Amino acid sequence: MGFRFVFGRAGSGKSTLCLEEIRSELRLEPLGESLILLVPEQATYQMEIALANTPDLGGSLRAQVLSFRRLGWRVFSETGGGQKVLIGTIGKRMLLRQILLKHRLQLKAFARSATRPGMADLLAQAIGEFKTYRIAPSVLRNVTMTDGILNDKLQDLALIFEEYQAALGLGTRDTDDELSVLAEKNP
Repeated sequence: MGFRFVFGRAGSGKSTLCLEEIRSELRLEPLGESLILLVPEQATYQMEIALANTPDLGGSLRAQVLSFRRLGWRVFSETGGGQKVLIGTIGKRMLLRQILLKHRLQLKAFARSATRPGMADLLAQAIGEFKTYRIAPSVLRNVTMTDGILNDKLQDLALIFEEYQAALGLGTRDTDDELSVLAEKNP
């Protein structure tokens, strides 16, 4: 069986369609290949309950409801690469705070705000966005703006981002890198 993507607006019946098709397949062949329903993290419990509460099925080992994170964990456990330590949200902010303090004299735009509360949170969000949209520090460095302060901000962001990546090293992985690393896995 292959992949099937179901798209639509909220309330258009996507979840109902997926659950009904999985239920039908389970009724036809209870012991076949695994069926995976891939849903956002916040929807996994709701979908598992909906599937488990199907009266005539009595449960199934074949159907699995997975989030993207859980699917990634499964792929890493089967293909390798999941042994790196994941840095959590708090660890990420602590590391960024350390980088800010270490480089505050080199920073042009962020020098005064380097010690302000919340600055590490903002940088963590920005780095997360950069990783989501695959923007490397070198891309930030190569952007030239006519506005001097904007250019300084981009250079400061590039420096902080580079230092953050270097500080993670080879043994640690950022949770924002999970899907990128997973996408690079070959079947």
